[in-house]
Order: sequence, then C-alpha cells, then structure tokens
Amino acid sequence: MYTKEDQLRAKSGLIRMILFNLAILLLTLAIAAAGLVLRLQWLAMLGTVLCLCLTYGFFTLKTQPWIRYFRFIRDMFEGRSRDTVGAFVECSDEIRLADGVEVHDFLLKPDDQEENLLYYWDDDKPRRSFTPGQRIRVTSFGRFVRDAVPAEE
Repeated sequence: MYTKEDQLRAKSGLIRMILFNLAILLLTLAIAAAGLVLRLQWLAMLGTVLCLCLTYGFFTLKTQPWIRYFRFIRDMFEGRSRDTVGAFVECSDEIRLADGVEVHDFLLKPDDQEENLLYYWDDDKPRRSFTPGQRIRVTSFGRFVRDAVPAEE
C-alpha cells in the first residue's frame, strides 16, 4: 500500500514547507534589521513581532503536520509489522486525527479473539471495498494498516 513514491512525496512536501517557513523568517528579520539600521524603533519592533508570530504560526499550523506525516511514512517502512487474520467488520467514513495523521477507523474481528480490533486506515490511501464478514489479512504497524488483502483459505 505504501511505496517509495509516498515517501518522496512526503519528503518534498516537508522540504517545501520548511523552505517557505524559512522565507517568512528571513523576510520578517529583514524588516526588523531595516528598522535597526534606519533607527526606526517601531519598524524594528514590528519586524520582530511579525517574525515571531508568523514563523511560529506557520510552523505549528503548516510545517508540523508535514513533519508528523513524514515520520509516519518513515515508520511504515522501517517499523515492525504484524499480520492479523480475521473477519472485516467496518471502515468508518468519518475522518479523525491519530498521531497527527488523518485516518478512518477500521474494525477487524480476529479469529482468535472475542472482541474487535481497532486499526487506523490512512485517509490519503484509497479504501478497499471489503464486505462485512469477509476474511482478510491485515498487516499493521502499531494500529496503522500497512496493507489489507483478502485472506487465503
């Protein structure tokens, strides 16, 4: 389900956001420096406040999610995986955040357990059309689904 293309896309998005954040930082620092050179206190203060507010705001709202998603994709390739075979229960339509990644709840009833297991299906990946009760094999990293295919009998 995850390919090197996903990893490259996440890395390029992260680099693009970091460069944009760096451009904001440099532009606002230039305004502050111009205020210091011209001895205009209001311009230096404005540049400093803009530097802090815009850089922090953009980093937390735009760059941080890309960092989390890049780490998530990296972990999908490097982390330990586990296979579980069971009956598909449902995959919700609602999107929620889990560890900074937008996911759908994916329920599986394993063959050797009474209760359903909750997994997370990445919203960036197309959902497969499983019918309730269909036996599937889920390869997961933690609670995140790496791959889900029909189980061989």
